[in-house]
Amino acid sequence: MAAEQEERGFTVSDKRFSSRREAEGEQPQQPTSPQPPPRDERAGAPSQDRSQAAPPAEEVNFVSFIISLGTQAFMHLGDIPNPMTQQREKDIPAVKHMIDLLGMLDVKTKGNLTGEEERLLRQLLFDLRMRYVREAGR
Repeated sequence: MAAEQEERGFTVSDKRFSSRREAEGEQPQQPTSPQPPPRDERAGAPSQDRSQAAPPAEEVNFVSFIISLGTQAFMHLGDIPNPMTQQREKDIPAVKHMIDLLGMLDVKTKGNLTGEEERLLRQLLFDLRMRYVREAGR
C-alpha cells in the first residue's frame, strides 16, 4: 500500500513564479498535451464567437452585489413584482433575513469599503430597516 502511494505522486505548480517570469519577459512553460478547443455545452460542438451569442455580462463588484441583495429585499416587501410569477408578494421573514445578511456584511467589511460602497450599504440598510418596522407592525 505504501509503495502504491509513492507511485501515485502529484505535482505542485506555484503560479507566483510564473507571473514573475511573464513580467520579466520570460515565457512560462506550456503544457505538454494540446488543449481541445472550447465546446459549447448546449450543442456539444466547438463554441462559436460568444460575443455574437450573448451580450456581455455586467461586471460583478461589491456595489452590484449589494444592489442585488437590496432588490431581493424590496421584492419580498412587495415593492417589486416577483420575476417568476409577476405578482407582488410579501414575505416578511425573508425581508428580515436579507436585512440580517446586509447587516452582517456591514460589520464584516468595516474599514474595507470605499466611501461610495459604505454610503450605499448604510443607506440601503436604513431604508430596509424602516420599511421592515413599518410592515412588521401591521
